[in-house]
Amino acid sequence: MLFGGDIVEGDREGENMERFEKLFSGIKTKYGVFGVLGNHEHYARRDKGSFFRKSGIKILCDSVVIAGGISY
Repeated sequence: MLFGGDIVEGDREGENMERFEKLFSGIKTKYGVFGVLGNHEHYARRDKGSFFRKSGIKILCDSVVIAGGISY
């Protein structure tokens, strides 16, 4: 699974963030769960993907992933 960014906004630390992190961390797929950062995650340059890290989602940035023997 690949999340294309703009999942959360900047440094938003609302009361539901932990709930969403827990929900996202429960997502399991055959080849992994990945994400890229969108502009909403970069507002004010305060967030560098902490939502994704806390959710167990690997951030892809200038990287390659081998899934099922195929490079993406």
